[in-house]
Amino acid sequence: LFQLAWRQWAGLLLGVAGATVLMARGGLTLSFTGVALAFGSGLAWALYCIFRLLWKRPSLRVLRRGCAISTLLCLGLHAWLEPTALPSLGALASSAAVGIVPLALGNLVWDQGFRRGDGQTLTVMAYATPLCSALLLVALNLESPSLSLGCGAIFIVLAGWLSHRRDG
Repeated sequence: LFQLAWRQWAGLLLGVAGATVLMARGGLTLSFTGVALAFGSGLAWALYCIFRLLWKRPSLRVLRRGCAISTLLCLGLHAWLEPTALPSLGALASSAAVGIVPLALGNLVWDQGFRRGDGQTLTVMAYATPLCSALLLVALNLESPSLSLGCGAIFIVLAGWLSHRRDG
């Protein structure tokens, strides 16, 4: 199949460290349940990417089934772990518009890019998500620049460079 080189493992650890530093700026409190669910989510995504590397056929049916399973799993976990509050119809529509639509489109585009493009480049670009979020907050003056933002940014950039670097 494939193996990760030492630099990709190092990049993975640096990326996680960078994202953790960025999230810790807001007073991150760790919850075992939250960490376990986040780890499970990351593992599921990694397994899906490996599956897509192996299966080259068109994926719309697979993607629909995966989204349906994910939706049912999330609904069950929500009912089990969280208190339920019924939103207004407007709030529900807004949540669907900003949550479901971009997520579905993002997953579809990621899947196509992963199958047809350079999976390594897409993976490295994924490291930039928490960094871009933090920088957007700074640009919108909703957050102020800080040492932890700089450290998190350096970790993430190093993670991307290390993971994508070609030996030779």
